[in-house]
Amino acid sequence: MYLIGANPRAAKAAGVRTGRVVAIDYVVCSLLAAIGAMLLTARTGSGEPNLGGNLTLESIAAAVVGGVRLTGGEGGVTAALLGALFITVISNAMNLMQVDGYLQQVLLGLIILASLILGRDHKKR
Repeated sequence: MYLIGANPRAAKAAGVRTGRVVAIDYVVCSLLAAIGAMLLTARTGSGEPNLGGNLTLESIAAAVVGGVRLTGGEGGVTAALLGALFITVISNAMNLMQVDGYLQQVLLGLIILASLILGRDHKKR
């Protein structure tokens, strides 16, 4: 997956069946999303379609803070889990301080921007 994310042409030239790997990735991702949706529905007892709307921003923030590149090809599971832990702690702290939900999204966006800027500066070195 790293090779395909970094350079699909090079992966195909190296003999990786990119179509098959991408298809398997989509299937695994869909299964994990379905399991997550069932767990969220069971947790809240509601099947509302807009229930996890803010989770997209939090998951992107967790990945970016963890060092996963949005362009693909770089990152790791451990770093992404640490990023998720950091974002969860920040979100819980904001909830305990009764920060407005819209302001929380703005702050998460600022955290994403700061992570991208710091990651870009780190990449130059």
